Amino acid sequence: MTATMNTAALLAAEQERVDNVFYRMLWRARVMKKHLKTAKAPVLEGRFWGDAPDSPYAKGLATIGQAVTPNTSVTLLQHSIPEKDYTDQVPTKTFHDNVFYSKNGFAWTGGQLDQSLSIMLPRTIGRVWRERPTKAARVIETGTIIACEHPYTYGDWIFEHLMCIAHAGEFPQPLVLPGWIGDRGYVKRDLDRLGIDYISTDGPVRIKKACVLHKQNPGALLKAADAVAFRKLFGVETRAPDRGSILYLSRDGIASDQVKKDRDYNSAAIAKVVDELGGQTVWTGDKGLDDYVALAAQADIVSAEHGAALLNMMCWHPRVVIEVLDDAWWSRCFVFLSQACGVEYHGALRTKGRSEDDIRQLIQAHLANAKALSPAAL
Repeated sequence: MTATMNTAALLAAEQERVDNVFYRMLWRARVMKKHLKTAKAPVLEGRFWGDAPDSPYAKGLATIGQAVTPNTSVTLLQHSIPEKDYTDQVPTKTFHDNVFYSKNGFAWTGGQLDQSLSIMLPRTIGRVWRERPTKAARVIETGTIIACEHPYTYGDWIFEHLMCIAHAGEFPQPLVLPGWIGDRGYVKRDLDRLGIDYISTDGPVRIKKACVLHKQNPGALLKAADAVAFRKLFGVETRAPDRGSILYLSRDGIASDQVKKDRDYNSAAIAKVVDELGGQTVWTGDKGLDDYVALAAQADIVSAEHGAALLNMMCWHPRVVIEVLDDAWWSRCFVFLSQACGVEYHGALRTKGRSEDDIRQLIQAHLANAKALSPAAL
């Protein structure tokens, strides 16, 4: 597992580096290509209430309203944030002859590294050099690989891999994964559950007839069709939650596979407030899909720290979501997932530097605001 995480950390760090002139020359010299070129445009709008994240991923955020919540002295702001979507439909899968797939997940055809088939965009000339097809490769007749953008964490496994599988329908097996992804426990768990034969490789593989699965949305965007496809993939049947039930999904003590910045969610204070409200705190570190499906009846109001546990909205029908954020790491993905899942109210709550009483007042304010905006919600 250490080698797996070291590779993931190295590749993630390279993604933060800026292309240099020599790297750009590789594109001009056609050492690299991108055969799928789908334009993106900021055509979607997400709306939420509460704290405005101070994050690079909050670009374009605008405050569009405010409300003094009933029976409290708290003023909550409403925000709007744009998101890019593909302007044309992306094929769920494409087929290619004689693909060289490097041990770290970079795909070459015809002597060119094809970004449209690879695990990510190689950001440095050194990475392109190290992934070139110079070593003898294991040869298989047919197989499938998945084209990704950001495949580092458990959440990324869902966004980047499982969503491609969910939309693909039948595809040739085995699924070929670089070892730094395929050796993870949750990957084996999910693929075994789905009955998918796969290869977790520590060396290059040459696939004579390769199928490539493609993401249907850019970045970490999920839409209503994705939630439906995810439920169908795992055979999840959703149910209406008990009115007024509250779940708090706590990632207290859980370290991200990629994001190493310290994040402070004040989990103990949130758990105490949720307990006072008659809710249930769930520690997400040891939970799997079946555990979350079993919690559907308690998921009317869901509070959760920004992280993969919020993806379980796709297994439930929450009407209110309060996302707990820390500016050290936040993205807009769960605002849009709430909309995709039909959530009536999405709130954002920053807890760092706030007292237990502050947090209590803010949670109560969000619940009061949700009820005022949609009286049937609570």
